[in-house]
Amino acid sequence: MSERIEAHRGGRWWRVLLFATCAALVFARTPELLLSPRFFAEEGKYFRFAYEVGFPRSLVVMHWPVGYFNLVPNLACSLGVLLPLEFAPACATYLSFLVQLIPFAILAFGRGSFVASPVRRVTASLALLFLPTMMVQAWMASLHAQVHLGIAALLILLDDEARGTLRRWGYRAILALGGLTGVYVVFLWPVFVYRAFAQRVRDAWIEAAVVTGTLVVQGGFWIASIQFGASDPRRAHGELSETIALWATSHIALPLTGIRVQALAKSLPLPALYLFLVAFLALAAFVLWDRTERRLRWRDPRCFTLLAYFCVAACVSFTAYDGRPVGRYAIVPSVAVALFVIQCIDFRARRILSAALLVMLALACVRASSRDYWEGSRCQGHEEHRWRDEVARFRADPTREIAICPRGKTIRLERRGD
Repeated sequence: MSERIEAHRGGRWWRVLLFATCAALVFARTPELLLSPRFFAEEGKYFRFAYEVGFPRSLVVMHWPVGYFNLVPNLACSLGVLLPLEFAPACATYLSFLVQLIPFAILAFGRGSFVASPVRRVTASLALLFLPTMMVQAWMASLHAQVHLGIAALLILLDDEARGTLRRWGYRAILALGGLTGVYVVFLWPVFVYRAFAQRVRDAWIEAAVVTGTLVVQGGFWIASIQFGASDPRRAHGELSETIALWATSHIALPLTGIRVQALAKSLPLPALYLFLVAFLALAAFVLWDRTERRLRWRDPRCFTLLAYFCVAACVSFTAYDGRPVGRYAIVPSVAVALFVIQCIDFRARRILSAALLVMLALACVRASSRDYWEGSRCQGHEEHRWRDEVARFRADPTREIAICPRGKTIRLERRGD
């Protein structure tokens, strides 16, 4: 199906169908969490503060140890305070569900060369659903909103067509929300600025300005957290050689070859992993090389994706809690790698390279079996500690701590007079 056919009036309905299918798959992954919401891990701390200080002061609560402002959990838990205690987690769970759908909405309804054909839209959507790295900690939790907003920012970078009014303001709102929710959009600031200079269009400049504004805000919170002694700027990080090895295995080998090949790659000596990373860079240089003018195409959207990968990978390597850019820290870098590979595939030409890349990506997603897809979303302790049962016990004994997910986590609430 050509781009012209897609632009036909009937093309809107298949894009609605694509988005609805992706939403249904996301819902099917964790239906028990959406039907019986709960707080997860640090969400309990956010809600405890919101419960104590009340709405709207809880919107600007800063949890200093993390070193950054996290708007979505603040917003979710602040709205939860307005509901009866039994239904408080619903705001966090359903808001996180909506945030997870933002990247799929951009893929289904966005514009630009990256989604110029239906096949490319479908391929990218399936990749976001079934990439092996998406199997890690994919629970419905507002804490993970920054990951999905970071992926949305990546997709906004690839939209190289003029914006209509709805897309223009929608993209700006997503970038503002993502920039004030965690760090991933802020990590992409150099790429947004570079794209603005490369494209020299009004929308690119404004989007770069929005991200710059959030960078200033997050930088202020980070400096304040250091001044208060709540955040250590000298986070532990591994040796450079270990970091490069993790880039090769967790950011590239895992999303493109699957879990089993990644496990094999981990057993290889460091020189072999260096060669693997060099091979990836050589492939990137090959597809970016302009054979006519004999130079790299620095304004190519694929260049933006590649720069985005290195910016996020470098930043998470020095800011990850344990100093290791793996697990949930590898999601956004690995998605950038997968998007770059999809950009390199010419779906309209029968080329060996395109076919090889498509088969490689498909096999990696297939190897993330259905069991991994559903098991990766299970929250340990959810069945044991139903939120409503815990609230009933709390109302009977206000001194009792409320158990949340994962198993072993609890929060203590001070009962309010109202």
